[in-house]
Amino acid sequence: MSSVDVTNMLSLAAVILTCICNLPQLYKTLKTKEVEAFEYKTIVLRIIICFLWIAYSSILQEWNLLISGSVVFVCEAALLLCKVFFSEPKYPPPVECIVSERS
Repeated sequence: MSSVDVTNMLSLAAVILTCICNLPQLYKTLKTKEVEAFEYKTIVLRIIICFLWIAYSSILQEWNLLISGSVVFVCEAALLLCKVFFSEPKYPPPVECIVSERS
């Protein structure tokens, strides 16, 4: 077995495991709609990191890295959307004041 074959096998294994690693969290979040433990800063930072990996792998034409980064990017973007749509509002809605009329 040549070193190219070993490299491709390792790369493919890493892509598959990366995809498998991120999907359960997304599935659980979509099922339970519990997103309070997620921080916006962390999700946005991970999206930026994925974007940088995608750009890097595109320049080098490393397709396994590109696929892996793209799958993680989609998962992180989906988690961000879940955080936006499933989060409880920080502030309660305004309470209307009831003014009684005195006769």
